[in-house]
Amino acid sequence: MSTLPHALIELAESRHGVITRAAIDAEGISRRRLDRLVSQRILERVGRRVYRVSGAPRTLRQRILIACLDARGVATHRTAAALHGLNGFTEDLQPEVMIHEARNCRSKLARLRTTSTIEPVDITEVDGIPTTTVARTLLSLASIAGPASKGKEIRDWVVEDAFDEALASGRVTAEELEETLQRCRQSGRGGVKVIERLLQERSSGQVTESHLERVALRVLADAGVRLPECQERIAPEGEFVARVDFIYPGSRSVIEVSGQRWHRTAAQMERDTERRRRLTFLGYRVFEFTYREVTRKPWLLVRTARGILDGRATGESATSAA
Repeated sequence: MSTLPHALIELAESRHGVITRAAIDAEGISRRRLDRLVSQRILERVGRRVYRVSGAPRTLRQRILIACLDARGVATHRTAAALHGLNGFTEDLQPEVMIHEARNCRSKLARLRTTSTIEPVDITEVDGIPTTTVARTLLSLASIAGPASKGKEIRDWVVEDAFDEALASGRVTAEELEETLQRCRQSGRGGVKVIERLLQERSSGQVTESHLERVALRVLADAGVRLPECQERIAPEGEFVARVDFIYPGSRSVIEVSGQRWHRTAAQMERDTERRRRLTFLGYRVFEFTYREVTRKPWLLVRTARGILDGRATGESATSAA
């Protein structure tokens, strides 16, 4: 019985149990031997020039990689968003694969998306799968967003939510988005105006916390905790001090959720410090939670909120400015 060379076994193990005809040829395997490997069910042909090693687990990511290799393209749009872990997207849809528009290609394994501009800088790898970068993915999503009445595939708010989350979590930076826009602007790529608008709206120096605030409220609601007031102004005797993310009426405990900052200068850091100092002077206690804490350690937020409501918040679960 024929066996696979060790190099191909190692390659398949690193690529979801999948290898290409090019990799097989590189090992000097003849067409006759390849046919024998298939007939003996050591390899299974799953695409035009793509093979799966017998016994390899069939997973969603394997399916996506096969679609990419079959079309010689990269995961894009909703598939790329799911691979990058962007909010609201899953990997169980038909894979979307981007190829250059000059190629005459069809695929039964993927929904093909064509482009006139795809450069190496727009491509990365996620778990061994060639994928558009987060910046390029957001641009692609924006190109298919809008009202259903106009034939658009996803709603605007889905893109805005993914945009905010990607920035807040540090998956992409404003600079990376600007550079991607610059490359795609001249080609008339769809989605450019949408991303430009979102960048402009959020260019005041800090990622909008709207997404993270929504996540925090969902965490509290799911835990059965009474929801706080949102975006409350602190202005004793009419003198504005701060607008805080969350506060419970009658308490002097503030909850703030903070994502990763874009252009946080020394001056802005000083203003943040002064803001917390003034709140503390007025008798407020500030509990600040990071993106990672809200999304991965939600019990910290829940415990603090319950402590505030019970009058026993200690701040041991969060960064306290007191």
